[in-house]
Amino acid sequence: MASAIAEQSNLEKLRNEINLYFHKMSSRDSTGKLALRILKYFSDIVTYAKYKTVDELIAILMSDGELLYSAHSSEFLIRNMLLSVLKIIREESLRQTSGMDETFTQTDSLNRLWFLPSDVNAATDIKKIKGGILVSLGEYQMEMENSVESLASKALQEFLISEYSDIVMTYKFSKSETLKKFFSNVKTKILYSVDDDPDAQANVISSIDILSTMRTTTRVIISAAAILPDGSCVSTAGTLSMCLAAKRHSVPVLVCASFYKLTPMFIPHLDEFNVHSSPVEILPASEALKFSNNVFIANPLFDRIPSNLITLFITPTAVVSPSHVYRLIAECYHPEDFRQLHR
Repeated sequence: MASAIAEQSNLEKLRNEINLYFHKMSSRDSTGKLALRILKYFSDIVTYAKYKTVDELIAILMSDGELLYSAHSSEFLIRNMLLSVLKIIREESLRQTSGMDETFTQTDSLNRLWFLPSDVNAATDIKKIKGGILVSLGEYQMEMENSVESLASKALQEFLISEYSDIVMTYKFSKSETLKKFFSNVKTKILYSVDDDPDAQANVISSIDILSTMRTTTRVIISAAAILPDGSCVSTAGTLSMCLAAKRHSVPVLVCASFYKLTPMFIPHLDEFNVHSSPVEILPASEALKFSNNVFIANPLFDRIPSNLITLFITPTAVVSPSHVYRLIAECYHPEDFRQLHR
C-alpha cells in the first residue's frame, strides 16, 4: 500500500513538472530542446513507475503520453517521443527474450519475421530488462544530441553541397539551432539568409528580394520541425514563400531534419495545430491600441511545405525523396504502438 502511494506521488510529481515546463515557456523552445525534455519525462517514468511486465510499462507510458498530448495537442513531438520510447522498450524486451541483437520492423522480409517470438513479454524478467531500457534511452539521447553533426556528415558524404560552387539560401539562419550547427560543418560559396538579424553570419536579405536572388541560387536549405507521412513538412513560418520561389526557378529544396521529427500522423489542417507566438512581434502594442477590442492578430510559428516543393530530406541516416519518407517512419516506430494510439 505504501509503495503504491509512493509510486502515485512520484508520477504526479513528474506530470506536474512537465506541465509546468510547458506553461512556463514564454516562447516555444527549439524542437531539439523540447524533444530532449519530453524524452527525460518518459525516461523518468521508466525509472520511478512500478510495473511487473513490459506490457504494464507500455500501458503506463501510453496512458501518460496520451494525457500529456491531450493537454498540449499542438506539440506532435510528444507522440513522436512516446512512440520512440515504446519501440526501444519492445526491442530491449526482444533482445532479453530471444538473445538476438537484431531488431525487426514491419518492412522486414518474411524469412526474418518468421523467427520473431510470438509473445516477447511473457518470459521477460522486468528487473533485468529495466537497466537495459535505461541504457538504450541514454544512447538514444546521445544520438539526438549529435544528430545535427550526423546531418552535416551525410550531406557531405552524398556530395549534396559544394563549398566552391553552391550559393545557398535559407530562412532565419541565426534563429535555428539545426541550421547554425549544420552550416558550421558545411561550407558554401555564398550563404543568403532571409529576414534574419543584421549580425547573422550570412548575407541577410529581405523577403521581398527572394525572387531576384533566387535566380543565382543553386540550393535552398531549410530545417523542419516535423516530417509528415505524405512527404510534406512543417517548417518555420515564412519558408513557404521561399520554397515557392525555388520551384519557379527550378532550384532544389533540401530539408534538414533529425529522426525524432519523423511524424507518423497526418495533419490535415495545420491551422488547428499551429503554435502562435506573441502578436507584439509583428505589431507593437502602441499600434494595437488603435484597433477595436475584437481584432485578432495571428502570428503562427509554422508553415506547411507540400511534398511537391521538396527535393530531398537529409536525415542523420539517409537522404531520401519525399515519396520514400514512409520507409523511414517504418524504421523508427513499431506498428502496434501506432495502431493503439488510434483506437
